[in-house]
Amino acid sequence: MAVMLALGLWGLDRGTMWRDESATYQMARRSLPQIRDVLGTVDAVHGLYYLLMHPLLALHPSEVTMRLPSVLAAVAATALVAALGCRLARPRVGLWAGLLYATTPVVTHYAQEGRSYALVAAGAAWATYLLVSAAGLAVGTATGGAMADRPAPGQAPMPGPGAVSRAAEEAGGAVPGTRVRSAVLVRGGVPRVARWA
Repeated sequence: MAVMLALGLWGLDRGTMWRDESATYQMARRSLPQIRDVLGTVDAVHGLYYLLMHPLLALHPSEVTMRLPSVLAAVAATALVAALGCRLARPRVGLWAGLLYATTPVVTHYAQEGRSYALVAAGAAWATYLLVSAAGLAVGTATGGAMADRPAPGQAPMPGPGAVSRAAEEAGGAVPGTRVRSAVLVRGGVPRVARWA
């Protein structure tokens, strides 16, 4: 996060804006009814971003203020990428994933633009982290990760396929450590639903 913050803030006040940044600046400086009217005909995809930038540029209209949310979003995305690496592998992988993300030229480029790209990347990283959390994918869990087949310290080993309870089989639920057959068979390149499914 510190690397991304340093790279994002370095040279943020370039003294010039390119065409899309000037569109952000002009749109966010309009009144809310004017923004609504314009979004009815053009640039609706950036509407939420313009509404976010409106109060920020009302406080202090400058190119640095306009670019600062992108820098902070890139820092958040870096943290989320690192957290995903830690969750799916181990802390060292998370560290390297975060560093590689922060030093990727395209990431640092969009971290310094007064556009919505860095915020979208942070949103995608957050959604991915929530999905991984909801799916229970992590090192040491029964559903994924490198140590999925090993019990945690102080935990009894998981029962093997032969020790699955009859109730779990009848309910059709999968018990950790058992094989689950797919309900879709592929024969001759054509998927078919299995009869037993």
